Amino acid sequence: MKITFILIFILGQLFNFTANATKILDFKFGLVCPDKENKSAWICHETKEIKITGQGVCTFNKKRGPCTWYGVSFNYTEHNINEKIKCIGKSPIPFTLGNPDGKDKASSREHKYSLELKGRNGAYINPQYTTYSTKNLKNHIQKYSTECFIGNKLAYKYEYSIIYPIK
Repeated sequence: MKITFILIFILGQLFNFTANATKILDFKFGLVCPDKENKSAWICHETKEIKITGQGVCTFNKKRGPCTWYGVSFNYTEHNINEKIKCIGKSPIPFTLGNPDGKDKASSREHKYSLELKGRNGAYINPQYTTYSTKNLKNHIQKYSTECFIGNKLAYKYEYSIIYPIK
């Protein structure tokens, strides 16, 4: 019994039977800039303060209007293609997630979502936007935090502030 265990351990080390964990490299958060043809984008200015200027154009809930683009990007290696990245975004003030076709999630202080990486190695960018608004807010600076996990291991986390214009 003892010899069998030692043999399995040695074979496991020799052939590296252990599962590789995804490595996240070159993580960036900040403003997103598109190329001239709007076919790709990158983080062009790293910052934790996103000022909503309305210089971009977005469609949210079937309404086209001014917005500001921001997001995350990173490179990854050794990813198990069967695993998704599961994220939790939080804010002390309720917020709504959505897309061009509608609202995905009702207004809440916490939203869960998942991301899929393509292939074992690659680059990932997740552009996001906030629509321009001069509505009267009690606080024109809203703080957010996001934690993302692969399995039960923290892959990355970040905090940022959305700064709305003062009316």
